[in-house]
Amino acid sequence: MNVNFKATRLVGAAAQVCVLVKDLEVINDYARLEAAAGEIGIDDTLLERALKQLEQVSYVRLKTAEGGRITRVQVSVPLLSSTYDGLGAIWESAKPSDFETKSMAVLDDACLSPLGAHSLVERYDIPETELPRIVELGQNLGYLGSFDHSPSGQKIIYSPLHFDEHPQKLIELAARHPAVVLSEALSGVRNEQGMPADRLDQRLVGDAIALGALYIPAVESMAGEHRFVFAPIKAYLPEQKTVLEKARAIVACVRYGQHYGTITAIRDPVALLYALKLRGRLSPHSEAVYQYRVLRDLGIADIRPSSIKGRYEVVIRKTPENVEALDLAISLATLGEAAPTTSRVRAAAASLTDGLYKPAVLLRADLVTRRKIRYSNELAVKVNSMIIGIPEEMA
Repeated sequence: MNVNFKATRLVGAAAQVCVLVKDLEVINDYARLEAAAGEIGIDDTLLERALKQLEQVSYVRLKTAEGGRITRVQVSVPLLSSTYDGLGAIWESAKPSDFETKSMAVLDDACLSPLGAHSLVERYDIPETELPRIVELGQNLGYLGSFDHSPSGQKIIYSPLHFDEHPQKLIELAARHPAVVLSEALSGVRNEQGMPADRLDQRLVGDAIALGALYIPAVESMAGEHRFVFAPIKAYLPEQKTVLEKARAIVACVRYGQHYGTITAIRDPVALLYALKLRGRLSPHSEAVYQYRVLRDLGIADIRPSSIKGRYEVVIRKTPENVEALDLAISLATLGEAAPTTSRVRAAAASLTDGLYKPAVLLRADLVTRRKIRYSNELAVKVNSMIIGIPEEMA
């Protein structure tokens, strides 16, 4: 199949280069950057093209020697949400083909929920003879899938990349609700991962919980128990599921404070997450011992009494896995998606700074089988005090 995907390949390389260099200020050893890029499948020519495109959106500044050879890279990659604006501009400036544009539109929709082939043909004015080519290419590259739906008699298109939990259950959910309703709901959730469940159609939420089609955790604090909905994201490897669970727990706890805080509401969840990453802790708050106890239970953070009576600090346990989970939580809150980072990209990035990449630990069975324990706020304080070693008479 002869198709033109040059624009998408270029912007994909540019995105990976952003991940490689984002934590650096300057790269004086260009050969080392070439070697790191080669480790993730970006050859010298594609690297140079990607860097020149990144320079056009002011993400890097290049110093060249005679003949145009790059010798130095000054880095100014912005925060995640802004980074994707620039990458989008690169994709558009590369003048993607019509086939490429329609393929990306189909993928974007399929990432939200399974869709009938007829609705995609109508939505994007795709010739019926062209959609099978789009789907075939997506299947060959592993980012699209399809099956024949007997009740409707049409082909259903979906993306296995994003059905990180139970694809068949999400497909069953799609069969129970109009495609437009489910697509709009998931689109809203992807724009606000961890959206309060009470803002969505309750029949849809109930079916999603009953089927186990979506990840909808609950957080309990002083305003009672509330559930938060997460849309599927790019599939994680089995050993990375713990990281994904932790990231969603972090986002859910922060969303609780944003929407249901009884004393002070979190105005900017993303700013709070960045502060948590930089400082490693949250400012003392009386509600923290209840709101963030799930983070303690998952081994993400400790909850410690502060010098102010009745207030508690949330302190991140800076293990490699927890740091990765916090980075993913920031990605979810800003992009609604995971940043384009794989173990190979992280390892290559570490090679630029003589760092050492440590993979995420394997999914622990107790996180899957643990039963939920319900207890009062008073008991929550006592449990926390026991965990951190405060004598009972002082709790």
